[in-house]
Amino acid sequence: MIRQDIQAGKNVWTKIYTEKSKSKKRKREPKSKPTIEQVEKVNERNSIKDLAIKMNYNLRPGDLHLKFTYAIEASPKEAKKHAEAAKRKLTGYGIKWFYTIEYENTRLHHHFVLQYIDNEIMNEIWRYGKIFITILDDSGDYRRLATYIIKETNKTFRKEGSVNKRRYSCSRNIETPEPVVKRVKAEETEIDNLKPSDGYYIDRDTIYQSEDPIIGTKYVEFVQIALDSDPPELVGKHKKYTREKDYTRYIEKMRDKQLAMKIECMYATLELECMCRHSKFYHMRCSNLSCDKYRV
Repeated sequence: MIRQDIQAGKNVWTKIYTEKSKSKKRKREPKSKPTIEQVEKVNERNSIKDLAIKMNYNLRPGDLHLKFTYAIEASPKEAKKHAEAAKRKLTGYGIKWFYTIEYENTRLHHHFVLQYIDNEIMNEIWRYGKIFITILDDSGDYRRLATYIIKETNKTFRKEGSVNKRRYSCSRNIETPEPVVKRVKAEETEIDNLKPSDGYYIDRDTIYQSEDPIIGTKYVEFVQIALDSDPPELVGKHKKYTREKDYTRYIEKMRDKQLAMKIECMYATLELECMCRHSKFYHMRCSNLSCDKYRV
């Protein structure tokens, strides 16, 4: 079993799941096609978790949740232009921000959760109506705010003609914490045997045990809360997963094998060439440009 802990602010998100078996003798479990409702439920839960982790990691007590409203109601197209202009100005100041728009069963308005800015910057980025200000509390736990944002936007972002096609957006300088990964015994996945990290306690209301509807592996998730205002850092192996790293490792492993391969085409037996597209990324193609047969 694999235990993955992600520390963000005063919380730790923990997931214990079954490791993929490398044994060839093990029989595959029968494939199951998840329903649309199951997939949407998993996606919503993961979106709330992802947003809460990013908020806890990048924001601090005293930062702001701003609600931008309109004195004169604006069209969705105008509202989108106003939001993009506000994002550009905040980015110019180097401010970290999260954004979403809300308009279902209410008057259209914008939500920005961001680092502290003064009144002068607020008035500069928004001149179309009132600004409602909420200061982030000292708890350092912004799961409820993340849940509110995802629940509201979940009603509209899939609809045709929606103003915002994503649940939320954020600035490019938002950082994501690296998970701490370690192996644990299978007994530790049982709800009665769950162990908190040193300096934390488990929020029993967050324990969630389920099975992935797509992969079929069982897992248990829960949130830990720090006992003190200055939580200790988790000790373990930090593992960073990136598409670039995984893709590069795979290509480097297979490159020698692929270069030695030959393919038969209508023109001749041609050797595959390794073409460098950009740093650390490679792709393979037939050396005869007129041949339409490609193999990776």
